[in-house]
Amino acid sequence: MAKIQILSHHHRNHVLSALKLPHIVNSWRTWQWKLLNLIRSTVHNAGPVPNDWPKMLVALVAKRLPGVAYRHRATLSVAMVTLALLGYLAYVTGYFCTTFEPWNHLSTMCLSFRRRQTLGDMCQTICTEGGIEEISCVRQSGKGPIFGVRLRGGTDIVVKSALRMGRTPEVFHWIDIDGKETFPTEEQYVTLVQNRVKSKLNWTLEGKEARRLAHFPGGQTSEDRSVSELRQLEMKEVWGLLHNHEYLMTMLHSRRDIFADLIGSCGQYYMTERLGLPLLDFESEGIDTNFESWAARVHLAVRILELIEQLEEDDIVICDVRPVHFGVNSAGKVKLVNLDGTLLRRIADAMTASGRPCSIDSDCWLIDCRSDCNAKTRTCDSPVTSTNLQVICEKIFLGWSSPDRIIYPGLLLTLHTPQGLMALLRQCAQPPQISNDPQERAEIARHVAQRLDDALTELDSSLEGYRNS
Repeated sequence: MAKIQILSHHHRNHVLSALKLPHIVNSWRTWQWKLLNLIRSTVHNAGPVPNDWPKMLVALVAKRLPGVAYRHRATLSVAMVTLALLGYLAYVTGYFCTTFEPWNHLSTMCLSFRRRQTLGDMCQTICTEGGIEEISCVRQSGKGPIFGVRLRGGTDIVVKSALRMGRTPEVFHWIDIDGKETFPTEEQYVTLVQNRVKSKLNWTLEGKEARRLAHFPGGQTSEDRSVSELRQLEMKEVWGLLHNHEYLMTMLHSRRDIFADLIGSCGQYYMTERLGLPLLDFESEGIDTNFESWAARVHLAVRILELIEQLEEDDIVICDVRPVHFGVNSAGKVKLVNLDGTLLRRIADAMTASGRPCSIDSDCWLIDCRSDCNAKTRTCDSPVTSTNLQVICEKIFLGWSSPDRIIYPGLLLTLHTPQGLMALLRQCAQPPQISNDPQERAEIARHVAQRLDDALTELDSSLEGYRNS
């Protein structure tokens, strides 16, 4: 006989009445206390049981469960609907994906290509039999379908949809009186592209640059300047792609090497290089890292500072700073892989100074692009007051913490971090508010940034031997 005691008839009824849960327990602690007392009383008043007690327990639960579920069917129904809704929201907003979804997107895309309903400079490569060796999920929260593809030969790329939440692409042709689709001429189309960029980003495109954007990333479909059927299809697809913020920003800055390289497109899908995400790897290590990891962290921080310098030269601000948004190529170059929150400064300034009512400064923030609330008028009338470096120091280098504990350690928050560097990082994340004058505040921020750059560059040089070991 097993050294386990069976419930007496009286206590078995006591357990069953408890399992019926006639009332919702106010807290988990209260329920634990009641269950503990129930087990104690049962053990003191029970007898021995046979070895097949697990089967008896399962049978008992199976017998009573339908009745319990029926009595609490309203609560159970609400719980099931809530779980289903949460699951659906997690799926459509990109918190998880299955391998079925990427294959479904590729199948739909390639079927349209074979039927000559869509076009792109990457369609032939991807849709050729055997052109894809492997497929994987690369979901990013809040974005449309994103997945990784390994092409024949081992090249890894990321496929992204230019459409969001099933929206159809923008239509730019018109229908004549005979019901026939009429497309613009080449000159008209280039003008449409210029107007699109001007209205979206307040950016004036020269004719040569506009003609480049008027075609697929890989170049013109053909040398024929007439609006052929093939060119009409290209116009249609490119016009839809130009309505995607990330695609448009990447095309405009393709020569700057600050965003993941745009490889090509097929229909309303565009392809970029696949970069490593070392910040996520370091995130899992915590603060107790080895010295080789510390050397690699410092080197990565120096590369991030180089990216920030390029962004400042192009007057670009990152309004959504997350570790997953920073990628590194095989040469060690840090680039941005998600541009949803990456804006030209003039666009971000217009959004934070929109004149909407406010009561505190955070009411005027555009996620990580901070601004001020006018204390007199109680309106948002200030441009972006934070800098890229300030937010990166706070959210990437230091991480998240409360006064008494570290919630998420940042890239440079380890047991090896010198105290002097920690002081600089804190000043960088929260610059001293000595003056309300924007120019003086900007000068203070530049001074702190220069000191931080010098300190990290010097530290990186001293750790080079550990980094290469």
